[in-house]
Amino acid sequence: MNQNIKSSGWTPEFDKTRQLLNERLNPAMSGIVNYDESQFLELDGSYFAEIVLNDATVLQDVREIVRQIAAESKVRLAYLVRAKWKVIDARFVGPAIGKDGGLRAASVYHATLLSGSLKHVVSIEVGNEASRLLHNDTSRIAKLVTEHLENQLAAGGTSSWDPVISPAPEINRMTVQFLTERGQKTTWGGGNS
Repeated sequence: MNQNIKSSGWTPEFDKTRQLLNERLNPAMSGIVNYDESQFLELDGSYFAEIVLNDATVLQDVREIVRQIAAESKVRLAYLVRAKWKVIDARFVGPAIGKDGGLRAASVYHATLLSGSLKHVVSIEVGNEASRLLHNDTSRIAKLVTEHLENQLAAGGTSSWDPVISPAPEINRMTVQFLTERGQKTTWGGGNS
């Protein structure tokens, strides 16, 4: 298994910063840093490090290590530290309630996510129009929620979604239509499967 962060670029400053990242992360994070998905890029004299972890329990520790390296570095280093998550399950909770206590035109589903040993539950709203497209079948909608979250979690780089920091993306009619028109193989009964 590769124990170094993939890189693109080659200047002495670039190499020094990449080496420092590898030196500080390797001993402390063996098996936790996903070196196949992590990357270190040089872009017009700036540097970007994306560190991908297999276990979200150490997110803050790794963010602090990378923050210290960025502060010590003589180069401008932008960075993103994120974890890989798996969707364990999704289930219907009930109608969505607005801040004023009234009903919203949506249902709430909870999804349990797992990263290493950390479990995290996210709430996601499914609009009534989206539910109608799936005939208000909560089991089909739960499968759609799972697939939608898996798609969101698969994005890397600056497109990545951190489920601990940011709310789950809402599912509306357009989301269902997009997934269906895209012809994505689905477990919820949409697309061309």
